[in-house]
Amino acid sequence: MRIPTFVFYDEYFTQLGSFVERPTCIKKVYNIGNQTSIIVTMRKYRKGEYVEETLKEVLEEIGY
Repeated sequence: MRIPTFVFYDEYFTQLGSFVERPTCIKKVYNIGNQTSIIVTMRKYRKGEYVEETLKEVLEEIGY
């Protein structure tokens, strides 16, 4: 599931948080740099296997 960059604001336009494209667990795999792990993780991500992590992070950013 691909989600673009989102920035969340309150009613006074104070930034509450942001979500940039991929959940943290995916970013961690990229930071380690192991190409095989990146390929496997991205295949799983594209198949929707990280939907729960994505939703959890988005909800955390908006305070739920």
